Parts: sequence; structure tokens; C-alpha cells
Amino acid sequence: MIFIFTISFLLVVAGLIYIPIYKHSLPLDFKIYEGNFKELGSIARIGFFAALAIYPIFLLLKWKPLSHIKKGNFELKPLIQFLVKYVRQWHVPVALISTALIILHGIWL
Repeated sequence: MIFIFTISFLLVVAGLIYIPIYKHSLPLDFKIYEGNFKELGSIARIGFFAALAIYPIFLLLKWKPLSHIKKGNFELKPLIQFLVKYVRQWHVPVALISTALIILHGIWL
């Protein structure tokens, strides 16, 4: 967890240092780079949606009829519990990295 936070923090700091120093070395028409940084915003938006996925998944777990949903030997509840394990573990690092991408996106545009 600390490793992901450190990487996110270093990305933000690197962006804040790199952009003001080297902005003058870009071609005068730096509009060609605008599309790349718009993509950062779109990727970050997907990351935020993935981070917010924790709430509907937990609501599904609390839903009583979920334990009765079966198709042959397949039950849905163990699959949801498996997803909860990883969503709980990764939703904060994904949100932190998405925030770093939003900051880089905001500096350029």
C-alpha cells in the first residue's frame, strides 16, 4: 500500500517539476500533445469508476436473495466475495494513481 502511494506521489512531483522546467523546450505548437494529456484524464476517470465499484459490490453482498442465485453448481455469492477481496485491496491505490493522472492532465490543459 505504501509502495503504491509512493509511486503516485513521485509521479505527481515529477510532473510538477518537469512541466514548468521543460515547457519552453516543446515546439511552439504544443497542441499536438493535447490529445495525449486528454487521454490521461480519460484513463483517470476509468480508474475512479473502478475505485468506486466497491460500493455496489458491497451492496450486492448485503442483498439477501444473492445467496439463492444458482445455475447448476455455480453460485454467484462466492464470486462476489472473491471480487470484494480484490476491490477492497486495490480501490485506494487505483484512486491515488487516478488522482496523480488528473493532476498531470490539469497542468497541461
